[in-house]
Amino acid sequence: MGLDFQEIVLEIEEQFHIALDDEEVQGLVKANDIRVGDLYDLILGKLGLQDQTRNSVTLNAALWRKMQFVLAEVTKRPATEVSLQTSMADLFPRETRRQDWCELKSVSPFRIRELDYAPPFRVLAFLITAGVAYIELHQLWQFPAARWLWPLLGLLGLWIFLETHLKILTILSSLRNYLPSRMLNVKDLCRDVLASDYEQVCRHTEVAIDENCLAVWNQLVEILVHSLGVEADEVNFRSLLIRDLDMA
Repeated sequence: MGLDFQEIVLEIEEQFHIALDDEEVQGLVKANDIRVGDLYDLILGKLGLQDQTRNSVTLNAALWRKMQFVLAEVTKRPATEVSLQTSMADLFPRETRRQDWCELKSVSPFRIRELDYAPPFRVLAFLITAGVAYIELHQLWQFPAARWLWPLLGLLGLWIFLETHLKILTILSSLRNYLPSRMLNVKDLCRDVLASDYEQVCRHTEVAIDENCLAVWNQLVEILVHSLGVEADEVNFRSLLIRDLDMA
């Protein structure tokens, strides 16, 4: 783990008044990455807290019942045909996926992730952003023949970043037709909803939430937002620090 993670660890220790041992932190690493939810659980353990609500049968059952009827309404299927193992690709065929997904986002009382671009498009966005960084690093725009390249690539890089990463712009939103990563079936969708909209799920399903644990979570989100320069909406229990939050 690089400097970003060291900064995050120091900030966590200072904010929560705890000490994180190297062995404990390394124990969180899986496939050279760390899941935010695992880091959250480690902090809770250090504080003598345990978030029992997040894994409670009552909460998960209530969320599942709500999402089952929402999906049935959006896809025009009987609720009995929607199960946790139902494929998201079957529920949202590519031909009508964009339209149905927009309806899902408007009908669902919980936050639903936006559809994604095709992998080649995301690779292109990365290459353009990397090209801008390379040009700036080597100051290529100082050469007369390449002065026009910097502002052009700068605008392209900024536009692509806002389109593909932050998804603020919607100029090419019609090309977003791929299901979000790690969302193969309805069970994955429910997990994703719970991970990204935990507090709202608890409030909506009227399941009691541990306010102390919630305060810890909100504080951890603030630390990650400040340290990594990401949006709060990007941080959830399933987020990976390197893959999803671009930690260096």
